[in-house]
Formats: sequence, C-alpha cells, structure tokens
Amino acid sequence: TEAEWERAAAGPMGSAYPWGEEFDATRCRAEGAGPVPAGSLVESAGFFDLLHASGNAREWCLDRFDPRWYLRGARKNPRGPARNMHRIVRGGSFASPPETHRLQHRDHVDATKRFPDIGFRVARSWDEIATYDGD
Repeated sequence: TEAEWERAAAGPMGSAYPWGEEFDATRCRAEGAGPVPAGSLVESAGFFDLLHASGNAREWCLDRFDPRWYLRGARKNPRGPARNMHRIVRGGSFASPPETHRLQHRDHVDATKRFPDIGFRVARSWDEIATYDGD
C-alpha cells in the first residue's frame, strides 16, 4: 500500500529522502536519460536498506487515488477508494524533477496506461516474513 511504501522508504522517523533531509542528485537518478542498474547507489539506501526509493523508477502502489482520502479514510494504512482508474505512484524517477523525489510526494496516474518510468516492487507482508519457516 502507499502507507507501507512510505514507511519502508522513509523509515520510522519519516525522513524526506532515504539518505536524510536534503536532496542530493548524486544519490539518485533524477532528470536522466534512463534508469541506473538495480542494486547500484547502495550508499543511498534508507533505514531499512531499501534501494532506489527516490529516483530510478516511480513505483505503483496498491491504493487507488482520491485527493481527499486521508481526510475520510482509515487513520492507519488508508487504502484508498474501491473504484478509480487512477492508482498511486510513489518515488521520483529518472525522468522526474528533483521536487518529486521527496518521499512524501504523492502522484497518481491512469492504471490502464503504460509509462517508461513506472515499475513496481515485489513485497511480502510482515506477517508472512515473521512466520516463514524456510520451506
């Protein structure tokens, strides 16, 4: 979800960028010709060692978009409305201006369209990880 993405990217203190409070173009890919290889820029990892949360590719979130959902949705991990063609994307991309790389920046796009700078991150729920027995 969008809230889970932000928590993983910004850490428990809610930092503006994975590496701290100030934008640093050397720690991410912004306004570039294309993405950097996965696993690069390891010095830019955030609190949970998440790479490329700011820059490289924007990421789809489960949530559908409603500009006022935070005012009327659940207080903890609001998931957005049940219907809307627009889904939340988070994190700036290689094609994005620096102001969109702030981890709290929200964007939304039509989920039926394709964009060269939007991808997704495979994630597991904490409950699945905590109970994993190795099989």
